[in-house]
Amino acid sequence: MKIRPLIATITLLFNLFLAGCATSPNNVTVAEVIDEPAPVIHPRWTSYTNANYINDIIFDQNANLWAATSGGVVKWNIKTNTYTKYNTEHGLASNIVSSVAMTSDGVLWFATNQGVSRFDGISWETLAPTDVDNPTILSVAADPNDTLWFGSYGKVFRFNGTTWQSYAFSNKLQDAAIKTIAVQNDGTVWAGSISGVAYFDGKSWHYPVKEINGVTTSIATPDGKVWFGSWGHMISYDGKNWETYPSHKTESDSSSLIFPASLAVTSDHRVLLGSSEEIAEFDGDHWRTLLSYNKPIPDSITAVEVDPDGGLWVGTWNNGIYHLDNPSSSWSIKTNHWRNYRTTDGLSNNDIRAIALAPDNSLWIGTDGGGISHFDSKKWTTYSTQNGLADNDVYSIDVAANGEVWVGTRTHGVAHFNGKKWKTYTTKDGLADDYYIFATRIAPDGSIWFGFDGEGVSRFHQNHWTTFTSADGLAGDTVYSIVVAPDDSLWFGASPRPDQTQGGVSNFDGHTWKIYTSEDGLPGARVRSVAVTPAGILWVGTYKNGVSSFDGKDWISYSRKDGLVDNSIATIAIAPDSSTWFGSLHQGASHFANSQWMTFTTSDGLADNEIRSIAITSDNVIWFGTQGGISRYQP
Repeated sequence: MKIRPLIATITLLFNLFLAGCATSPNNVTVAEVIDEPAPVIHPRWTSYTNANYINDIIFDQNANLWAATSGGVVKWNIKTNTYTKYNTEHGLASNIVSSVAMTSDGVLWFATNQGVSRFDGISWETLAPTDVDNPTILSVAADPNDTLWFGSYGKVFRFNGTTWQSYAFSNKLQDAAIKTIAVQNDGTVWAGSISGVAYFDGKSWHYPVKEINGVTTSIATPDGKVWFGSWGHMISYDGKNWETYPSHKTESDSSSLIFPASLAVTSDHRVLLGSSEEIAEFDGDHWRTLLSYNKPIPDSITAVEVDPDGGLWVGTWNNGIYHLDNPSSSWSIKTNHWRNYRTTDGLSNNDIRAIALAPDNSLWIGTDGGGISHFDSKKWTTYSTQNGLADNDVYSIDVAANGEVWVGTRTHGVAHFNGKKWKTYTTKDGLADDYYIFATRIAPDGSIWFGFDGEGVSRFHQNHWTTFTSADGLAGDTVYSIVVAPDDSLWFGASPRPDQTQGGVSNFDGHTWKIYTSEDGLPGARVRSVAVTPAGILWVGTYKNGVSSFDGKDWISYSRKDGLVDNSIATIAIAPDSSTWFGSLHQGASHFANSQWMTFTTSDGLADNEIRSIAITSDNVIWFGTQGGISRYQP
């Protein structure tokens, strides 16, 4: 059987309602678990992730439960209450894992955003189709002959254990994310996406006569049917007839629109649905609600599975896995006792947007959806809207010499933390904009600068707000990066708004602005990052045009042909030895020292190849904030 993950956009919508729901209801017990570390094959790397964001679950032949998560893979030994977490330093292709399947030999196959990970019980192997621009695999299923089928963007790949075959879709599925695959007993393969479905009859792909859109999960059942969960509907096909079952209101009378996340089949062939609002069961004629949202599981449901003994397992987006103890044949799951299994992770969310190093070498980590995590090398502390933080989507952070923290958020302005409480500043106080604050920087004179998407920068100094735009001297009005130079001047990395053509870098000495553009030697106008060495050398990272260094007179540019990992650079950091680290948008990290380039990717142990932030300690420990958690690298 196959279980499908909830699409990311829907998950984010429901996370807005789930913030603060980590407490367990009276009939839920949090299991006491023991972490059994996995063997490390990349000893210089350590991943910090949260593996309680579940995308898919499956039982292996030894009754171990495996979870594919946004923070790696977790193997749960339910009998001993132990778990083993696997990340990139253990051999996993990527920490972002969307789906899992098992072949008859017991080998597990995981879909990740860096290809396919195969685990035979002893070691990991990374595989990927050849000649593909995007290595992301979104879904996986095994057919009766143990041939593997993988869904990607606009494509399905078939792997027979030796060779790969690619099938590219046309029409409405051309660029669709194939997030679910179901294989019937006769070998028919169904690929589902928001844009529709297609099926493979052994020779070619076809589109069904019935128009089906919004598909987020699917499953083939022993009675020969295939089921599709779409926005607001459940749809079945028995080979001849299509049946549509509209969504219905749950017991709590919440919205009637249901977002299906996962399907499973019981040993007596009942079909179970896990959705954003409920767990439901198909009794042969209609769907009935077994469990409504927040009763007792206070988290968005992303996966459902039934164990060999008939027990129900539910994966959630934020709070690990729930197990229904001693389920009865009537499935009265509202009154039975639940047990919650969670990995003991301290990071609040795996989607990292910013990392700032405090004077005490502790880390302040901004996440997209999980607020802020503070890590002092021993203890993790989470700050969210529950604690007074303005927004759980944090895009930029800086820490003052006295330890006070300034934060730029996605939709709720600026937040300031004095060590005890948070204070919020918005446009009502004088901020240029409340949205998309990409950069935060504290200047030597105590002023705090914030960069916006299309609104220039705001300076907060002596309780007074001032806004600067391209009309004042900025190279562009979308400011992604701000850095302080050794002479205490500020450098701003800017990109043009859609209605502008100019972008580049600007220097501000407190009185005068000076602009540098592609006409001066920059390789491109869309600047994403800036950094300055102790000697005053400026490094500039661009979108799609590589990087440049500037010594005050001459510009020197570097691109992939010179050894740079990628031409789109999101972040730059200077090490204590003045060597330079670059984080790319899609391809990993580069290190430049003594005129030599070195590349690091997930295959080396990096948490993910999409890097948003880099922080380096005084003893040269490098921290990478990625889409798949945090990596610590000790050269």
